[in-house]
Amino acid sequence: MTPYENAVARLASELGIGISTGDDHVCEIAVDGRVVMLRPLDETETSFTIFAPVATAHEGAALPAETLGKALAMDLFGADTLGGHIGLFADSLILSAPAIDAEGLDAETFAERLLVFSRLAGDIEQKLASPADGPEEVDETPEPTRENGFIAV
Repeated sequence: MTPYENAVARLASELGIGISTGDDHVCEIAVDGRVVMLRPLDETETSFTIFAPVATAHEGAALPAETLGKALAMDLFGADTLGGHIGLFADSLILSAPAIDAEGLDAETFAERLLVFSRLAGDIEQKLASPADGPEEVDETPEPTRENGFIAV
């Protein structure tokens, strides 16, 4: 078994549930009411990522520009994503966690990471779905010129 398969097997044993991986080695787990997926990052399967959709377009429609803009802002520097990344895949925005080392990962730590990630995905999904916080503020600062005392750089 690979380190990833061992980590998933330990988690399944600890939780008393069956977890299986598909041919692509991706597995789905329901965590706190949300389905999250696990995927190894390379063929050695020594590390993996957790990911989940946080916004999906309606069939035949594109994601609204406002939603995409919010996702880009949240993704900047990873502050709002706890170091994760929001990416676009097909018609969905996907939150992915930073790489997790599978070797020696105990079931309790694994379960805790899954729970934190699931809750983060829920928070981000809610923020992306909420309407903007009112009209955009207009900057009324005058254009810097020599006449109004500003120095233009």
